[in-house]
Parts: sequence; C-alpha cells; structure tokens
Amino acid sequence: MKTHEENIQFYLENGGDHKIANRHKLPTLQNRAKISYLISQQKPKESITYQDEEKKYQDVSESNKEEIQPTKPAFIGFISQYPTELHSAYQECYNAWIKVCSYKIQLNDVVPLDVEDAYQLQLKIFKSISKFDRYKNSLDYWNENKRILPTESKKDYSKFTPLELDQERRNLASLICRRKQTIEKKEKELPVKSDPNYNKKYIAIQFKKEQLEELILDENKIVTILKSLATS
Repeated sequence: MKTHEENIQFYLENGGDHKIANRHKLPTLQNRAKISYLISQQKPKESITYQDEEKKYQDVSESNKEEIQPTKPAFIGFISQYPTELHSAYQECYNAWIKVCSYKIQLNDVVPLDVEDAYQLQLKIFKSISKFDRYKNSLDYWNENKRILPTESKKDYSKFTPLELDQERRNLASLICRRKQTIEKKEKELPVKSDPNYNKKYIAIQFKKEQLEELILDENKIVTILKSLATS
C-alpha cells in the first residue's frame, strides 16, 4: 500500500495542483481519501488506495469464501483461540471487514457521475479499513506472541484545553519517533534464537512495541478530539 506522501507525489507528477496537494498534506483520513480520489480522476488512471487495501486481503477472499461467513471467518480464525480480553477486538475486526465489503459493493453501484456519493463511500471504506487493520493487528500479535496489544486509548483528555491537547500531541509525536528508533535498533541487535539471551531481549522488544502502540492510540485520540473541536 502506498503512503499518503507517495500518493501526493504521484498526484503532482501527473499534473496535480500544488495548492490542493499542500492543502491536503496531512495524512488524515479525509485528506488520504481526497488525494486518492483525485488520482483516480487523472490520466493515466491508477488504482486508488482503498483498492490497494482490498488487494491486501484478496488472496484470502478468493481461496476461502468462508471468511465472509459468520460461522468461520478464516482470516481471523475462531474466537475461541483468543483470550476474553480480545473478544471485543475480534468482533470489531469482523464487523469492520463486513462494512468494507458492503461499502465496496455500494461503491460499485454508484452512478459514474455521482462524485459526491462515490467520495463519501471512499471515506467510509478508508475508515473501516483503518479500524479493521487496528484490530487485526492486535489479533495477529496475540497469535504470534501470546501477548495483548492495546486497541484503544485509556487516557482521559476531557479536561485538556485545545492548546494543551496540541502540545500533548506534539510530545507524543516526539515520543513515538524515538520509540520507533529504539525498537529498530534493538531488533538489529537481537541475537540468534539459539542465544541464551534471545527470549529475554525479544520479550523486551515486544514490551516496547506495546508501549509504542499505546502512544500511537493516544495520539490518534487527540487528533480526533482536535478535529472535532475544529468542526464544531
């Protein structure tokens, strides 16, 4: 899947408006959808981002149709293989995928010239894919490590002023950047599995990844609040 920055670059390279690109520079859900839509209208036409996301799971869809059946969603397994703490994440993941499929079908039925309806459906697809990825990541993390990766922010920002929220967002962005660098460094230093210290160092890295996810969720929560305040 291409990053938002790569999509902007592609948009500009194919004659896109620099002012529009700058106005939609931040990788918010709406900006990603807007740039993707503009790309879809350019010549040569390239598949938009939500289609890249759909392709990410297409192999599973084609090889095992049970994935869209409530009795056996093959792409996330059975709920019984997860601890009770992840059962809500399991349900949210499955529901999000069903919404992606539904919105995609609706998008296929939109009249070609009905730009606004198509755009709104693309936004819904992006939002559902983002939600699906978040919960699926947590389920995959459990299957691989038998550890729980958080899926929701537990921080209460209700008493923060907009200025405090923005400052906290900046602090979190800095912490996230440093934590990613630390994890990358530690992963490069990880010894071979036969090393006596492997398990200890591996678990330490996983713990840092869980902390990183908490920071990212907190940052996303603040961005959502700030966006809500800006439009209210």
